[in-house]
Amino acid sequence: LRDHARVRRRGGLALQPVEKVKIIGEKDSLSALAVTDDNTRLVMGDTSGRLRLYDLPEGDVLKLRKTSKRDNVEETIKKQIKEMWYINAHRKSITSIQVVETFAETSGIFVVTASLDKNIYLHWLKNGILIGQFGQ
Repeated sequence: LRDHARVRRRGGLALQPVEKVKIIGEKDSLSALAVTDDNTRLVMGDTSGRLRLYDLPEGDVLKLRKTSKRDNVEETIKKQIKEMWYINAHRKSITSIQVVETFAETSGIFVVTASLDKNIYLHWLKNGILIGQFGQ
């Protein structure tokens, strides 16, 4: 992700793409991402409208390191980051993701996504289930 200009937002990180970043093992490119406040979960969206939740090791993606000298970087990441769920959230590329933790203690944590399909969706972070839709 070093080829992207990073823009800090409250509750997430938005990327301004300089060039396409491929998701490991997928044909589609990463188009948006966000991280929970405690850095334990990573939410990623891609150009086909898929939304994925990953469990991050030790709460810090920057601490990823090779587990052995023979492993390549891709295999190391696959071993250390666990995919919790993925859904086909939108019909077109996801352009923005925001993790909403304001109501975490009373209602749970939510994920808001926006897409080129002109819709904004609200999902549960824990399982990706759609709660509601804003837009067309």
